[in-house]
Amino acid sequence: MWKAEFDEEYFRIFDSKKNIAGYIDPDYGIAYEEEGAQEKIEAMIDQARPVRGAFLTVPMVKFSIFDTDYSADVATLESQLKGVIERTGLWRRFAESWPGCAEHYVRISHTDHDMLSITFPVSFGRDVPLRAGALLEAVRPMLDRMHEMGLL
Repeated sequence: MWKAEFDEEYFRIFDSKKNIAGYIDPDYGIAYEEEGAQEKIEAMIDQARPVRGAFLTVPMVKFSIFDTDYSADVATLESQLKGVIERTGLWRRFAESWPGCAEHYVRISHTDHDMLSITFPVSFGRDVPLRAGALLEAVRPMLDRMHEMGLL
């Protein structure tokens, strides 16, 4: 159901319909401001070095109200906001139920300013090579659970 592809320093996750379902940003263990960081990261990727964790970012909720041509009545706006609250509650339940997900970050999506994304730091508990398939397998149970809950 899921497919991952490398793109610069992260991996895009696609669903079965080839839509972007999220991103895996490996924890390289290197501070980006560190001198030579880019070269070190590129070497790790080229050599498929192992990492012990990553950051999984997925779309959380779309508001559908912040488009410049948005126009609606109050009842429609209220309905959309109720949908946002319900979806946020589903995400809260997921974060509370999945081990290690109590820590997470909600941000405005970098691809859609009318959407929030949620990022979970993921500890693999083992070394996982920097290969799309291996990283995807490490986060697959989490993605599958999100899908089962209707979040992806």
